[in-house]
Amino acid sequence: MRHTVHAALAAMASLLLVAPAAPAQQVVGESGSWRVESLGVSCAAWLTGPNTQPGSGSMVRIDLDGDQWSMVSDFPLAGDVTTTLLIDGRAFQARFERHSDAASALIRPELVRALRTARRLNLNFGPTGPQYALRGTAGAFDLLEGCARQAASAAAPAPVAAGVDWVPQSGGSIPQDAPAAGRDTNGQPLFLCLADHNGGRHPGKIRPGFHGCDFGYGGREITAHSYSVLVGRDAWAPAANGQIPPQALRSGQEADGSALFACRIGFRGSLQLGKIRPGFGGCNFSYGGQEFTGTSYEVLVP
Repeated sequence: MRHTVHAALAAMASLLLVAPAAPAQQVVGESGSWRVESLGVSCAAWLTGPNTQPGSGSMVRIDLDGDQWSMVSDFPLAGDVTTTLLIDGRAFQARFERHSDAASALIRPELVRALRTARRLNLNFGPTGPQYALRGTAGAFDLLEGCARQAASAAAPAPVAAGVDWVPQSGGSIPQDAPAAGRDTNGQPLFLCLADHNGGRHPGKIRPGFHGCDFGYGGREITAHSYSVLVGRDAWAPAANGQIPPQALRSGQEADGSALFACRIGFRGSLQLGKIRPGFGGCNFSYGGQEFTGTSYEVLVP
């Protein structure tokens, strides 16, 4: 089973509850009680000030990654929960998933529209909230959308070699001239894709029927709705046990800037696509909701 972008938020939990301080994180602006920041490949609006009762959650954050909105709270939930958010008394349902130190939910356009003009938000996790006073939300969301447009424009990958390019796509679409770089267990071709996640850009796979680019991260299989697909010719060189051919094409990077390279590997009668870098020990790839590493593989080369 493939996880949606919402499941990807689990891997981001370590970043959700601390004030951003990394160089890639920059303050875009402030509006009322909100502070909007660029996280490099996505953007976030932090609600600041004493907006909750003590002990019931001190922070709420709105993230915008491409066209996908999500809400994050540090309220101490015991597990996943569906709650009825109250926005100026109007009810909106949202499904929050509990991570190690945060809870996150995808939010629909109608909820975003309601928040823009709202004065109070109640997450309704408990009898009294947590509740937040809202000021300047419309301006904050305008800043957030502008930031996300800039991030999406900056994220478009440049060509990596003559005859090779990455074409931006979304929602499961695949360019007609993309070469089939792998093969799934059902015999369908797999195509090489790149997806932005958690400050990095990760090689993965897509085929007809997928809803986005699938890639491995933090032991799980993640699906990104927005991504880029390799077009032009592709060539592969054999390698093993974590080795990377010296001519390998850089095809992504970790959040710290470390180069990632695309790889492919035989697995259960298929040829899966994944990523490798020094220290991995092999080709990391996703399959059936999990992340695996194999020691005999091929790496994308010019």
